[in-house]
Amino acid sequence: MSENAIAECLGTLESAKNLCLQIHNSKNEDPVDGQQKVHEIRKQLSARLLLLRAVNRESYEQLQRAKGATGDHRASLEQALVNLQALQYQKLHLNAIIKDFHDKEHLYTQLPLISKEEFQKNHSELQNASDHEVMIARLHDELSERQRLSGLKQDLLKRKATLISENKAKRIKLEKLDDKLEAFFRSVVPVQEYYRSTSL
Repeated sequence: MSENAIAECLGTLESAKNLCLQIHNSKNEDPVDGQQKVHEIRKQLSARLLLLRAVNRESYEQLQRAKGATGDHRASLEQALVNLQALQYQKLHLNAIIKDFHDKEHLYTQLPLISKEEFQKNHSELQNASDHEVMIARLHDELSERQRLSGLKQDLLKRKATLISENKAKRIKLEKLDDKLEAFFRSVVPVQEYYRSTSL
């Protein structure tokens, strides 16, 4: 209730109290005139009491609405606190994950990369770059170099396979020639023996 409504209610209450006192005091007066006066006072008192009852009902309804609003606000505040605690828990969890990530030994730290200074000497465009950008560029450079070397290795493996197959074919050919030579030498032996025997 507003202050004006409370002041008005107190004024009405004071007026009702005065009317009650007038009824009480009118018992000592003339019964005929007193009855008429008491009847008028009772009408006024009933009007004041009806007004007080209406004000009481309105204040009760306002109190119930205030209690409902307070309950709603309390529930929303409790929900906000629960949400805040959930966010704090998530924050702690994410901070722990980030800490684990930073503390973890990463694979790229084990790669045999060229030093940062040597890399920047060969790549002048990265002189003012951040450490992160330089590391990414070094990793890309290492990847492209490994891909180039892998291509060379594949070419050499193909060449090796070709040479092995060529050697195998030549070895088979030589083995056939050896067989033919052996057969030739075996066929020549009787001729040699014949010439030896005739020359003696």
